[in-house]
Amino acid sequence: MKKVKLPADVAKALNYTLNKRGKGWTRNIPGLSNAAKNNKQYATIINFMKEKKGNYEILQTATVIGFEYNATPEERLRDYYNSLEKADYHIGDLSNVVVEVLSILGKEVEGINC
Repeated sequence: MKKVKLPADVAKALNYTLNKRGKGWTRNIPGLSNAAKNNKQYATIINFMKEKKGNYEILQTATVIGFEYNATPEERLRDYYNSLEKADYHIGDLSNVVVEVLSILGKEVEGINC
């Protein structure tokens, strides 16, 4: 089976939920729904399920098989840039390379160079 394609915000919320609750998170949907009142990530998942009319099989499949997210090139670049800033290893300052490439291309991406 192929990985499930999710919207970027749902993929990030699911990744957060998997880190907090593990792969068994779907066993306690009511608990997640209650926690969504105070947690933006959980609210994103609950809202996604509501859009799918309560069908959370997509998210269960994504949990088991894996998932990818649909993102614009700018969003992908921002995610890459942020991952470089959080990296524990340092092979020079790679985040400056991203900024320099954007400068060369004459592009601005919110969260990186504007």
